[in-house]
Amino acid sequence: MTKSTENHQNRPPYRLADVKETARGRWPEILRALGVPESYTDTRKHQPCPSCGGKDRFRFTDHKQGGGFICNHCTPDGGSGFDLLMLVYGYTFAEAVKAVAVILGLDGGHIAPSVAKIPPKPADTEQDGKRRIERLLTLWAECLPWNTDGMIGDYLYGRGIPLPEKLPVSDGLRLHKRLPYWHEGRVLGHFPAMVGLFQDIAGKPCGLHITYLQTASYNDLPVKAALFDPKNRERLPAKKMRSAGAGSLTGAAIRLFEPENGVLGVCEGIETAFAARYVSGVPMWACGSAHGIQSLVLPDGIRELVIIADNDTNGTGINAARALQRKYQKGLDSIKIWQPDTMGADALDVLAAQVQKGAAA
Repeated sequence: MTKSTENHQNRPPYRLADVKETARGRWPEILRALGVPESYTDTRKHQPCPSCGGKDRFRFTDHKQGGGFICNHCTPDGGSGFDLLMLVYGYTFAEAVKAVAVILGLDGGHIAPSVAKIPPKPADTEQDGKRRIERLLTLWAECLPWNTDGMIGDYLYGRGIPLPEKLPVSDGLRLHKRLPYWHEGRVLGHFPAMVGLFQDIAGKPCGLHITYLQTASYNDLPVKAALFDPKNRERLPAKKMRSAGAGSLTGAAIRLFEPENGVLGVCEGIETAFAARYVSGVPMWACGSAHGIQSLVLPDGIRELVIIADNDTNGTGINAARALQRKYQKGLDSIKIWQPDTMGADALDVLAAQVQKGAAA
């Protein structure tokens, strides 16, 4: 199968422009159908932000019928309905678009006659939040140091990092030897997993980033687990995020390396963070997604920031990097953005290629 054929098969059965046009004027229904509490779609009042809290800093405007909103604290420039889904659930942009396409009936090639009427999920109570964080901390406590038995190191080596075990990794990354993979209420199996800890600006745990692994048959190195829906055989994600609550991952990051002399680098993925640390020596944090980069809240003491952005065809990566740059351009001594030259390139692939070139030199 040629690469172009693979890309065609992996392309979603809808265009972004079609999703935007079909969603126009229907955002309150769409957001409620996806479980966003109805109060967040009320254009008549200011209220607490679903991400950063407060009392009245958030307002749903539905600007130009595009699901728009403004948070005076974390999103002063405003955002769209897709951005709101990213804010509430920690979605990537692609995941937000897909969720809306499914609700609109576009994911299967047919437009639904009306938006599905699904009762909105109630907002988390304080007791709900405590239970969720307790479950996260219990899972985290089950994990072992990241370099236990070399599985994560071997996985990263297979992704292009020559000596991951030599890097000064923090306790923000661990290994779970046998983690269940849940899908639609059933366990599809138990797998080893690379687990990253999201921490908020105060350093408190607020979520987990989980990458399920399995051993490849062709070289015995760990790879991302190949998982499929037992009903339709569609590929399931090998990576999952678990949060302490709606919006709790906004502003947070996986602190893989300790900042040095006020210098910090940020990127989307854990693997990219390892490659960047190996190539540049800059201590890196992984934000989990482009939205994670855009919304990141830096702790005190950071003077110089390096942002690594994927060169997404829709500009999501570079736009997120520039948003973070704008947020801190007056408060830091230096902010640099790096991204691959090739459109559609993944930063990890380019950085790993540099690693291999350096190793071979």
